[in-house]
Amino acid sequence: MRPGSGWASVMAARPLRTSPHHRGARARLSREPARSRRRCRPDPTGAPAAMQDLVDHISAATGIEPETARKAVGIVLDFVQKNVPPETSAALIDPIPGARMAAASAAEDEAEGGGSATPGLMGLADRLMAEGIGMGSMQSLGRAMFEGLRRLAGDGPVNAVAAAIPELEHVM
Repeated sequence: MRPGSGWASVMAARPLRTSPHHRGARARLSREPARSRRRCRPDPTGAPAAMQDLVDHISAATGIEPETARKAVGIVLDFVQKNVPPETSAALIDPIPGARMAAASAAEDEAEGGGSATPGLMGLADRLMAEGIGMGSMQSLGRAMFEGLRRLAGDGPVNAVAAAIPELEHVM
């Protein structure tokens, strides 16, 4: 037999055929958790991953649509910026990429809509109701949001905001 003319050379020249099901199984059996694979997917709205994680967490915990949850995050962060000392709000907002942008967007929407005539938490509730979030959903929204904020910014900044706005304590 000539060198290179045998079963081994034929097999080496031909690519190994595998079932398409095997290729998918390899991805499903990855040791990497599904959550981290999901983060790699770009958000269609262009929001940073941390904000998208927060929105996803709120949406899953409350059943609110993701777009409504995104607006609610912006409204609450805008409320925090306006109602607590600047260093306290910065400690909460700065560690979260995209949080300032969300708050600025909510402030812009409020300015375009004329803003709420009611100050404080009632004004916050008015703005959230204008986005379609009912009073019954606000407490679960607040709990989910502050749980997500604790995960992203830490306990210290969230506790400082709670100390600055004592009325928020019942939703945390």
